[in-house]
Amino acid sequence: MAMKNIHQVLVVGDLECGKTSLIKRFKEDSFDETYTPTRLFNWVPFSTTVDEESIRVAFMDTSGKGDFEHTTGNHWRAKDIFLIVCDISKMESLESLAEFLKDINDLSGQKEPVVVVSGNKSDLAVVINEKEIEDFASDVNVLYFETSAKTGKNVKEMFTTVLRKSIKTKNFSKNMETGNKLRTDNRISPTTDSNGCSCVLS
Repeated sequence: MAMKNIHQVLVVGDLECGKTSLIKRFKEDSFDETYTPTRLFNWVPFSTTVDEESIRVAFMDTSGKGDFEHTTGNHWRAKDIFLIVCDISKMESLESLAEFLKDINDLSGQKEPVVVVSGNKSDLAVVINEKEIEDFASDVNVLYFETSAKTGKNVKEMFTTVLRKSIKTKNFSKNMETGNKLRTDNRISPTTDSNGCSCVLS
């Protein structure tokens, strides 16, 4: 399976913010009340459809901030999408957003990935003002969705939006590569006309 044809998503966030549950809700449209912490990271590959186009997705579900730092380096640079999950029922989760975004900027390399913030657990008592996260997302130019893995609120919409952007980015890059190749292949060697003019056509 060629990895370049897969939309790779790195999911980060504090412990117990609902990263695994968001993936499960999107992949299986289900929710598990039992909490099972992710150890370091877990790959979750599957196929889905966006705008009638069949694509492959590979989620890299990570543990909390402390353990997840073991997933840096190549794990970061290969990703097309970064999802930062914030538990809006815990004020300290808001403080982690800037740290995760800095990690993405520092470690994603030359790629320009799609970045989205999920304000998750909207089904609980919300302690973080939605405008605070919206302002943060706007200031750093990333997408934001208020979600609930438990009820399914905005989960499908969020992932569909970011995958659509990733598809567009990959198609643009592919077209650019094809265009450059065609331009090179179509180059004609210098010729000399009757007036002694050497011309190059491209």
